[in-house]
Amino acid sequence: MLENDVQINLHIVGCRINSKDQNTIKHILKEHYAIELYKKQRDYKNSKNKVVMLFLSGLLCLLCYLLIYLFTDFAFFLEVFGFMFSFALWEAFDLIIYDFSNIKYEREAVTQNLLTEIDFDYEEKFNIV
Repeated sequence: MLENDVQINLHIVGCRINSKDQNTIKHILKEHYAIELYKKQRDYKNSKNKVVMLFLSGLLCLLCYLLIYLFTDFAFFLEVFGFMFSFALWEAFDLIIYDFSNIKYEREAVTQNLLTEIDFDYEEKFNIV
């Protein structure tokens, strides 16, 4: 993938196409990448919500763990809440490290494709007689 500041031009060489068909092709390509960008944004939002919920549930389980540890001696619940808070926090950080970086790269690639300039050119050898 190229850097985001690099402009990509798609130069289509073929038979002569009228401007209405050229605009239709450009519109179809732009619409496709706009839909893909929407999907990536939705994936980003879902992942962000998942991270927040895992982080908050991890903190809640940590609070329960501390309260049980300080005021009671239920070893079973200490183990359960200890596992739950460590698992929730681990998964939240795992999502941040791996999923967010992948979604970020995919979103940048789709954005770059969405901003691609499309040019049409024709050559005589492609014209049908």
